[in-house]
Amino acid sequence: MKTALNSRYGDLERRVLKFFAEDPNLESVWINKGFDILLMYLVEDGLLIKDEGLKYYYAEGNPFQLTDKGREFVKRWLNAEVLE
Repeated sequence: MKTALNSRYGDLERRVLKFFAEDPNLESVWINKGFDILLMYLVEDGLLIKDEGLKYYYAEGNPFQLTDKGREFVKRWLNAEVLE
């Protein structure tokens, strides 16, 4: 399972997944602007979305939310189930 995760997702993406795995109640994570591209595969796979509804112009980052698909992925990962 770990190989599938490591071969598809980069270091920042894996850290974001771990961040949500450690606290299932979290709604979003703020990522500094310019690092969005490092989350590209999580977004492409539908596991993470940029929360366009939160507009904080003073912030130097963007909020990303874990989707329902993302939550299911994290759950399977934690349970050592097959990852797609």
